Amino acid sequence: MRHPEIIRESFESLKTTKDAMSSMLDQMADLLLAGDEIAFSDLVRDWHRSEYECQLTPKPVDADSRKLALKASIVERLVEVLNMPPHNANQSAPPWTNSVSGFGEVVKLQSDRLLEDEDYCEAFEKRGFLVAKNFIFLSNAGWAGGRYARYSCAAGLGAVHPCLKRSHLYFG
Repeated sequence: MRHPEIIRESFESLKTTKDAMSSMLDQMADLLLAGDEIAFSDLVRDWHRSEYECQLTPKPVDADSRKLALKASIVERLVEVLNMPPHNANQSAPPWTNSVSGFGEVVKLQSDRLLEDEDYCEAFEKRGFLVAKNFIFLSNAGWAGGRYARYSCAAGLGAVHPCLKRSHLYFG
């Protein structure tokens, strides 16, 4: 294979990956705004399994400032979670997330019951979204399921509700 063909194939592969990341991020934001944390958590696991480099996430072209802010929050939280044990990745947020601010109102993305007596996740809170501090978590075992998994977004990256550890639903 000649050098220009290798470069072309690498470019096409990167474009395909960025398109997939962009599409998945669109779906994640739509699902969170619709309150569907279970489907959102499935996409979190898909993102993790795909081994995407968060830094390569293309800047969304949303005219809706709320959706753009939510996407920046999602990517920043994915970076945090993927860099935590047991994953210990070396992820970084794309530069565009630094320039995305809030949109002027507060939106609860989780129920009052889940947010009661909880600290909020900074990646979301700084842009006006309220979710529990441990929102988005993956375990090596994947999704544990059940009500306690939904405690911090059903996705199953590090933190586990204490009641879940005592139940038959925890496989970590």
